[in-house]
Amino acid sequence: DSAVAHLAGGLGRPTLLLLQDAADYRWELGTARSRWYDSHTLIRQAQDFDWPAVVAQVREEILRRAVLPRTPGPA
Repeated sequence: DSAVAHLAGGLGRPTLLLLQDAADYRWELGTARSRWYDSHTLIRQAQDFDWPAVVAQVREEILRRAVLPRTPGPA
């Protein structure tokens, strides 16, 4: 986590925060929500150094949240 994560939280911006297995105490344990910032989704390593799984979760979350533009239909 960094100052950017805290700034985004303070501004209420949607944030996906990638956390290592042994994350800082402020991010608590066993939850994907932050009690400090409602706009944050916490994505954690299941085990040390398992960043590929975290990045895969981030990808899935971004695709889930994506709003795809509508293609115009026939006139």
